[in-house]
Amino acid sequence: MDDVSFELAPVVELIAELRWGPPGITLGADGSQSLTLSMGRETEEFFLRFGAAVAGFGYTQAEKLVPPGFPAILHQVVWRFRKPGDASSLLQVGLGLFSANALQPYRRWRDFRPTVVAGVNALLATRIGQEREQQFSQVSLRYMNAFSEPLLAGKSPAEFMRDVLCLKLELPEAIAKLVGPAANVSSTSNVLLPVANTSKVMSAAFGDGSVNSAPAAIYDVTLADNNVA
Repeated sequence: MDDVSFELAPVVELIAELRWGPPGITLGADGSQSLTLSMGRETEEFFLRFGAAVAGFGYTQAEKLVPPGFPAILHQVVWRFRKPGDASSLLQVGLGLFSANALQPYRRWRDFRPTVVAGVNALLATRIGQEREQQFSQVSLRYMNAFSEPLLAGKSPAEFMRDVLCLKLELPEAIAKLVGPAANVSSTSNVLLPVANTSKVMSAAFGDGSVNSAPAAIYDVTLADNNVA
C-alpha cells in the first residue's frame, strides 16, 4: 500500500505526529490536556539542536511561530522547518510535540516516509535532560482530503459524499418532509471509532468545504494510539 499513488490525489495535507508530556506534566487519558508553559533554557536548547539536525538533511529555512518572551501552549507548534524551494513537506516541533507534514502535491507514502524517519531520528537525537527519557503519550497519522473538481465530476460536495464516499445522512421523517425535492442538503459530521482489538482510535470528520475558493467535499481522518510503549 505504501506504493499506491493517484494522478489527482485528494490529500491536502498528511500529518505524522508524536506527542509527549514534558517532565512534571500529567496528561489526561486522551493525551489532550492543554497547558500554557514557559520555555526554559533546556527547551530553547532543544529547539536549536533539532533545527541544526534537520538542517543537515535540507530543512534550513526556520520560522518561529511563538514570539520571543511569550509562553507556549503544550502541544502547540513553536518552530517550523522547510526546505528552500520545496513546498512539499515541512517539520515542526513544540512543547511535547513533533510532526512531519506532507503537502500538495502529495503522491505516495513511500516518498514521504523517509522524511518522517529522518525527522523522528533527529527528535530522538536532540531531546535533552529529563525529556530525553520521556515516553511518547500519543502517535497519530492524519489525512486531510478535499475532493474538488475534476474529482467531483459535476456532483455537489453533498452528492459526492453520498454517492461516492457512501457517507449518508438520514434525516428524521418529520424533518425530511420539510426539504424540497431540489434542495441540496449541506452537512458536517464527526465520528469517533475504536479500532477493533487494538488501543487505536479513528476519528473522521466530513462535510462541505472549499479549496482555493472552489467547492469541495472534505474528508479528514486521523488514526491515533494513546498507548505508546
